[in-house]
Amino acid sequence: LSHFLFTSFDILSLPEFFNLKHFSFCRCSTGSTIIHADLFMKLGKLDSLTIKESRNFFTKIPSTAFDVFENLTHLVLPCNDLTDINPEWFIRMPNLKTLNLSCNEINRLPKEMFSHLTNLESLDLSLNQFKQLDDCVFTQLENLEKLDISSNYKLKPQVFDGLDKLIELNIKYMNRDFQLNVDLFTLLPSLKNVTLDYRFENMKRQLSEKYGSEIKFKFE
Repeated sequence: LSHFLFTSFDILSLPEFFNLKHFSFCRCSTGSTIIHADLFMKLGKLDSLTIKESRNFFTKIPSTAFDVFENLTHLVLPCNDLTDINPEWFIRMPNLKTLNLSCNEINRLPKEMFSHLTNLESLDLSLNQFKQLDDCVFTQLENLEKLDISSNYKLKPQVFDGLDKLIELNIKYMNRDFQLNVDLFTLLPSLKNVTLDYRFENMKRQLSEKYGSEIKFKFE
């Protein structure tokens, strides 16, 4: 459903929705309806859920509304003006493979944020407002293969602890104060592709000498 005004969320309890695999909200308004905890109760078979540009949705929805999504593998939540993420959203999403939180206004991630997402393979946190990512915030993501934290702020090497399976990393357009340490990627034994912005292109030779052909660096 796209560009839809929900006057009542009772629509989601219709039998036609029970076996739905993919569902998308785009620029939806909740109106004056109070969103209840069992909002998605009949959508337990969803494989993919997208909620995009629905800026007042998350101010009303209770965290327990996501408890039904044990089968969910893809959760896409971009451009919702989110400032905080509730770790409780993910407690009952053991099969989640892809999580997109891009283009929001998130400024911090608690260390326990991703502790329940041990099967996550792709995480997009680009275009947020992180002033600093805490050490070990990604430690529980032992199966993560793709991470995009571009267009954010500072970054400490310890933030990569535990990402032994990471293959692809995007850290372009970081804060102007961000200094690239040539040893940064030694903590990522499976890393194959890194995207950086053009201001670090003068380090291409250093990076090549350090990592040879093991890591391919792309400058944008």
